[in-house]
Amino acid sequence: MNNLRETFVFIANSPELMVLLKTTVIIAAGLLTVWAYRSARASIRHLCLTCAFAVMLLVPVAALIAPSLRFEIADPKLEVTATQPVQGPVNIFQNTNNQRTDSGTSISAPVAFSWRKAIWMIWALGAALLLTRLALSLVRLRLTRRTGIPSLELNQMMRILTTNAGMRRQVEVLLHDDVEVPFTSSFLRPVIFLPGDASTWSKLELQRVLVHELEHIKRGDWLVQVLVRTVCAFYWCQPLVWVAWRQICLEAERACDDAVVISNERTAYAEQLVNLARRLRNTLAPPVLSMANRSDLSRRVSAILDQHQARGKAGTRWTFAILVVTALIGSAVAPGLEITRTYANASQTQSNKKVKTKALNRALLEASKDGNLKDVEELLAEGADINGIVEGDGTALIVAARAGNKPMVQFLIQQGADPNVAARGDGNALIMAAEEGHTEIVDQLLNSGARVHEIVEGDENALITASGSGQVDVVQLLLSRGADVNARIWSGDPHGEWRTALKMARKGGHNSVVQLLISAGARD
Repeated sequence: MNNLRETFVFIANSPELMVLLKTTVIIAAGLLTVWAYRSARASIRHLCLTCAFAVMLLVPVAALIAPSLRFEIADPKLEVTATQPVQGPVNIFQNTNNQRTDSGTSISAPVAFSWRKAIWMIWALGAALLLTRLALSLVRLRLTRRTGIPSLELNQMMRILTTNAGMRRQVEVLLHDDVEVPFTSSFLRPVIFLPGDASTWSKLELQRVLVHELEHIKRGDWLVQVLVRTVCAFYWCQPLVWVAWRQICLEAERACDDAVVISNERTAYAEQLVNLARRLRNTLAPPVLSMANRSDLSRRVSAILDQHQARGKAGTRWTFAILVVTALIGSAVAPGLEITRTYANASQTQSNKKVKTKALNRALLEASKDGNLKDVEELLAEGADINGIVEGDGTALIVAARAGNKPMVQFLIQQGADPNVAARGDGNALIMAAEEGHTEIVDQLLNSGARVHEIVEGDENALITASGSGQVDVVQLLLSRGADVNARIWSGDPHGEWRTALKMARKGGHNSVVQLLISAGARD
């Protein structure tokens, strides 16, 4: 139960996940409706999917402008500050490291590398490619229109059909040798493209084709198709969107097929569709509203030959009902959610603050190790303790000094990092920089207040550590800054020993360091 509640809070406070969840529910509902009404008129199913895509297009906008619904959940076990909106344990788009709290509860902490940014970049690239492809298709259609050849006979036939249909818009018919099958383009100035040899078709075949394409124009299918492909570009990573896109294309064609077979013989029209589909050189449908394609041909032919299939327009009542349901669904999914937590007592609140700070400190340490200044700055703004000690790794400054990241060391010191904070097993920043031979950082730390004689249990001091690892330049720098060449420190364990810089240099076989220490007055 707690895991389910945590998942809900996590999703509710992630805008990206909420949009993805809402759109998944919307498109799934649209597809289920189409399946449930598979025996209804194609125009009804097409309208349902059109409304689903329209709501999907509006969901991100609504998420920005619609007020959020606020909920309070009383739960003393969450690792967040009381009465503050939950930001989620970690954003789903960020990498995580699992840690354990004092009570043994598992938490997740963000790390320096932002998965969220990486996934946003991948999504933006995919959307840009698909939108570019759509734009190129529209440009190609425009060029095709410019090079099309008008047919007086076909345009005369079209004027008769538009007059009988009560349409005031003029529809142009063009012939083009690069066109394989009939298709419709444009909304305000609609045009029907036919293959260059269409003039050799029979009058009845031409009439069926023009009636089919004219129905697309009356229904506004071209504009719907462009909007749907735009939605698909934005939601390209959602598999159900592509299923719905193929389905809405099929329903559009079936609705126009219905307009033809109402007044024409079904078998002859089905044969004509099969013959048109054979003209296609590719197995996939063209990126326009084409009259025939191979992928859905069998389903269309079956529907055409089915004498019990309901046909015709959606009708006023169906249209009104679908629009009302769409408006209700849109109103329901538009608001965002903001989850706040309340706690049983102040001591529990302090405990939760402590857990959250530990998670932030771990993230700060990882960001410092990777040298990500921006993430470090953001984590400090979120409340990370710049001098917080992470067991087994030390502080952010210790990690940066060990890694030899001079800009990060400088930034942390400017932000208030204490160079003398020590962690058992990890020394302090000066000791770690000395051990790794980062001379410039050692000098930087000394100038920032690091104490050259500072001793950390189990790690001796900077001079002994640098001597033991053979860092000649660091040893020379420390001696010049007043380090005690004969300092003796007990190693700390029950079977330990007294250690000096000279002893550790000799033990490591670093003769150059030995000579330097002796010249500085080191004694056995």
